[in-house]
Amino acid sequence: MKSIITVLFLFVIAFVIAVPALGAEEEKKTEKKAELPEGFNAQTTCPVMGGKITSMSFIDYQGQRIYFCCPGCEGSFLKDPEKYFEVAAKDKVMFENVQTTCPVMGNPVDKKFFTYYKGRGIYFCCESCIEKFNAEPDKYLKAMKEAEEKGEKKDVEKGHEDHEGHDHDHDGHDHDHDHDHGH
Repeated sequence: MKSIITVLFLFVIAFVIAVPALGAEEEKKTEKKAELPEGFNAQTTCPVMGGKITSMSFIDYQGQRIYFCCPGCEGSFLKDPEKYFEVAAKDKVMFENVQTTCPVMGNPVDKKFFTYYKGRGIYFCCESCIEKFNAEPDKYLKAMKEAEEKGEKKDVEKGHEDHEGHDHDHDGHDHDHDHDHGH
């Protein structure tokens, strides 16, 4: 009888601990959604193939984290990123922003200062930097790309060095990639 009471007591303690933790996890999800500016949609599909995205396959490009359905789509994206940003802009898709610094001043970003430019959600340190960016956006996008290239390159899914030139099927759609991963 003592063992049953002990087990029940432990179960109640575990339940009391778990319920607030689950609530905190839901709160985090809600907070993350709240970061998305009104009128924009979070990325849910691969910009190249349209399949369901995976957190294991992505690249960071001009402050945006772009997710894919597979590591093979990265090369297709990099061949013509503007084509994919244009579609994102039309659909009001906002990729995950991974910026830490303002593209104009180099200061830490403040999420109050935001602009959406050709498929990219970009944050700044202050209002005046938005104006400077809007006057010469290509200059600052180029600087962002160059800064990323100088920094540590993040591999898309480790272990896919031989992921080139193959057929594969995702959620019922076939595609043949001639991948250029830069591995």
